[in-house]
Amino acid sequence: MISGARWKSATLETRLWGEVTLKLDLPELTISDPDMDVRIVGLQLDQSLAHLSGDVWTGQGELRLDSLGVSPVGGSPVSLSDVIVTSTSEPRDDDTRLDSRVEFNLG
Repeated sequence: MISGARWKSATLETRLWGEVTLKLDLPELTISDPDMDVRIVGLQLDQSLAHLSGDVWTGQGELRLDSLGVSPVGGSPVSLSDVIVTSTSEPRDDDTRLDSRVEFNLG
């Protein structure tokens, strides 16, 4: 069950030639099921994509979380703060290969 989702803003732009920009700002989100509760505070997502070929897209993005808490039933809770995930992917070798990177930073 997802509850407590409060959207501050969400933007999706698309362009005719295969470019997409996604921006999401979510102050708080709680996801619950019988095994655990997950609470996300201060989610911000900025993602831009460009269509390369077929089902392949390239681009860059950044996900920021003020805090992430996971509370399993019967287990110890885990909490992370100031989480930043950045990713990039770009074509190489005349669009026959991809160069992709993902970076995780915790505050």
